[in-house]
Amino acid sequence: MSYPTGINLGSNCSVAKYVSKICYIGSELYHIPSDSCYTMSSDIFIDFDSEFGKDEIIFGKTAFRRGILHPNQYLKNFLKIINNNDNYIYESNYKQYSSTDIASIIIRHLLYIAEGVEGPGTYIPGGLVLSVPYSLNNKHQIFENAALRTLKNLY
Repeated sequence: MSYPTGINLGSNCSVAKYVSKICYIGSELYHIPSDSCYTMSSDIFIDFDSEFGKDEIIFGKTAFRRGILHPNQYLKNFLKIINNNDNYIYESNYKQYSSTDIASIIIRHLLYIAEGVEGPGTYIPGGLVLSVPYSLNNKHQIFENAALRTLKNLY
């Protein structure tokens, strides 16, 4: 039986959790290996100097460390950027990323972490609950589209 997966996209940190039984308490957080903790810093680094000719997306603490050296490839607190600009477009050497694209990339990364814990190649969440800060409540369409796009492309 697969369980619902909850993803909280926070302004500073994001987290994924699963609910092992339907109740008000009892959900557990997934450990995020790249950050060595249960929360992932909401930082993104887009490495467009990849040898494969496509963008490589890096998250969390590693993104922060690389962003110090290459600030034009670094997105810090991307949810705050969306709050100020609905039509935000980030351009790399290979591609343009809209707000929906970036949100979808983060959701997909957190679902991959859940899949790695639950069973690589076999895990399909029993549902997806996505939460965002209240200040972004009027931007719900961006996140709804991102979640639908992610689920459609993954499963």
